[in-house]
Amino acid sequence: MDAEEIHDLRVLTRRMRATVWVARRLASSETLDRLRRRLRTLGRILGERRGLDVARRDARTYHLDGSSLEAELRSTGKALKRALDSSRRSGLERLLTEGARELARSAEDRIGESLHRRARRFREALARAPRGKSEMHELRIEAKKARYVLDAVGRMGGFLKPLQDRLGRAHDLEVLQARLGRSARAARDEKRERAAARRIMRGLVARARRELETAG
Repeated sequence: MDAEEIHDLRVLTRRMRATVWVARRLASSETLDRLRRRLRTLGRILGERRGLDVARRDARTYHLDGSSLEAELRSTGKALKRALDSSRRSGLERLLTEGARELARSAEDRIGESLHRRARRFREALARAPRGKSEMHELRIEAKKARYVLDAVGRMGGFLKPLQDRLGRAHDLEVLQARLGRSARAARDEKRERAAARRIMRGLVARARRELETAG
């Protein structure tokens, strides 16, 4: 797969994980627990590969020596190939099918309380965000989770994408410089992305909280 296909699969895996998050709050199920663990493992591998693909692209943009990335790219390529072999894909499909059946049999509705907790965690992440880069990274993670959970319950969380993109790009540039050395241009672009995120984050988090708290 090329970098764009890996990115698309990573997004799909995130959406599936958000759907499983919702499903596990409607039905207690070992099948859903196994599915969550399987998707989390696949998502970790895809995330590592995506990060390396972005770093290699940005190394060219910022004229940094990216040769040290090649061994890691080969290693993650092999791990991804193993994770997507036919037997693992079949196992994932079986878990998805059985999980859907178990969910359909459950009449217990516990989603409202869980959505309120998700909204509270997002609000708390926003309160911590001004402290520094690690706190802004935490906000980015909560934005991704909130977006895909809203989509999973039919509330369309796409309005959070600008915040997710700004924080994600800032994080990419931070990681690039940690791997390959400081670049004045990359540092300037990273600062600009964080500033843009600060301008929009309070309004978007407030909207997401309202959507999460009324979805249940």
